[in-house]
Amino acid sequence: MFEEFLSRWGLTPDGAAFITHSRSLMPVRRRGEPAMLKIAHEAEEKLGGLLMSWRAGV
Repeated sequence: MFEEFLSRWGLTPDGAAFITHSRSLMPVRRRGEPAMLKIAHEAEEKLGGLLMSWRAGV
């Protein structure tokens, strides 16, 4: 599930992934900096991702 996004965004796993009812999360590193890869499963969670995209992550 995570492999496509790890490759697409140049992320390196930095811990164990975990899954909840609404999202899958994995600690990662991007350019050496810690980050969290989040894959939404529920509609409400997906809308939050659209907002982040619209706001360019700010």
